[in-house]
Amino acid sequence: MVDTENEKAEKLAAAKKRFEELKRKKQPNKKASGSAKEPPSNNSPLLEASHHDITTTESGGNDVKQQGLTNTDQIQAIGDGEDAIKDKDTEQLNELRADNGQPESHSTTTNEALLETLPEIYRKQASVIDELRTDNQQLLDEVKTLQVRAQECSKAIVDRDKALEDLASVSEELQLLKEKSGVEQATLLEGAGEVNALKMEVASLSRQIAHLQSQIAQKDKTIIDMRRNSTLSSPGSDETVKQEERIESMSVELSKSRAELEASVASTDTLRLERDRLETLVESMKVELETATRNTDDLSNKLSRLTESVTSDSAKNSAWEEKSRSQGQTIIELNQKLDVMKSTVDQLKQSNQELRASERDMEARYRDIEKRLSNAQRENSGMQLRLAELKSSLHGSLNRTDLPINTDLPGVDSREGGGNGEVRNSNRVQGDTEGNKLGPKDHLWRQVLADENSHDFLDIDLQTVARNTTQSQNILDHPLATPEGDQERRSLIQRARKELESWRGHRINLIDVYLAYDDTYSRIFDI
Repeated sequence: MVDTENEKAEKLAAAKKRFEELKRKKQPNKKASGSAKEPPSNNSPLLEASHHDITTTESGGNDVKQQGLTNTDQIQAIGDGEDAIKDKDTEQLNELRADNGQPESHSTTTNEALLETLPEIYRKQASVIDELRTDNQQLLDEVKTLQVRAQECSKAIVDRDKALEDLASVSEELQLLKEKSGVEQATLLEGAGEVNALKMEVASLSRQIAHLQSQIAQKDKTIIDMRRNSTLSSPGSDETVKQEERIESMSVELSKSRAELEASVASTDTLRLERDRLETLVESMKVELETATRNTDDLSNKLSRLTESVTSDSAKNSAWEEKSRSQGQTIIELNQKLDVMKSTVDQLKQSNQELRASERDMEARYRDIEKRLSNAQRENSGMQLRLAELKSSLHGSLNRTDLPINTDLPGVDSREGGGNGEVRNSNRVQGDTEGNKLGPKDHLWRQVLADENSHDFLDIDLQTVARNTTQSQNILDHPLATPEGDQERRSLIQRARKELESWRGHRINLIDVYLAYDDTYSRIFDI
């Protein structure tokens, strides 16, 4: 490549010198000098194009790569442009000769020599470019073929894997049948027909295994052949002839374009790099094929190990299935118990709510009772004060009526811890003579007091006995002091005794008793 570039540089320098000599010869006078300036200007595009192509060859690798990829489309257009430039140059040279009156022999020989030199350069470069294109095309075809074969190889590997899976399944079935035949050997001795059927089935499975093994061997052989035939041969003779014809036509076209020549020369490096890349790609694909082959061997070894572990895994799976079934039954029972417990919890929650509601009701009733009790205690304390006042007023009334009565007549003992207030009368009648002095009304009143202060009437809290005395009435003028009233009073006293007998030993409040029963006590005690 360096030699060709040196040759091109030398030829370009020689051509440049010839043009300079031709330029000096065409300047004998001013008119000739004025007209002689045009041909170099007209021919300068070709020289500038050649010089520009040389510079692009040295530094414009990327542009040359793009031009090399579109060579075939641009060659014809550039060739037409070169023909037009050459026609213009010929016309200008003829006009120049006619103006100067010089002979045409020297310029004609120079142009002919230049035209003879340039096609040779173009032809050599075109031949090199075509060779590189041919090599590039061959490499591309080889890459495509290798890709197709790689796809076929991958499909063959997949088929082989499927065949290995089928072989594994058949081997498992055969192993299961062998185990079954070993376990049921005693039973199968009684039925020869079943034994023959099993033997036929085993034989068919063995044939299937042999067939699958032969298929696997055939797939392996195919993979080896495809690996061995990974490289392609050169194209046929017809294609070579067509390529040569194409080379000749392109060499003729390339002779018309100096700029395209330099771009094509620059594209050779790119094509070589592409060829190297394709070669490395081919090598990497070969390595991948070898790796795939090794992987298939590893997979076959793994398959053999897996077939050994399947038998043990099947027993473990059956044990785990049985255990899972038992655990599932246990889970169902526990769920049922959980449902029962949830229903029990709901019932207990409902009962708890009811108990809380009843507790709230009891607390409300208890507070009500405490309130009533406090009110009753306040009323009782007030009644005790009233009783003391009544005692004092009764004592004063008795003193005014001149009745000999003990001061402890209505005394009440309050026992600690809820004891009863007992009415103790220590009044004693001092003789019949003294009774005769009082008269019939006084005798009747003493009898009433004696009945009221008897030992059978000790639990009465006489809170309002002397209320009539507060009204400034004489106790002997009471309506019950008459015989009829005395009889009614006695009946009421008997009734009150019966009612009060059940309250013996307890402190009672006559106000509450009055609210609970009828108006008997109010009539007795004037409440």
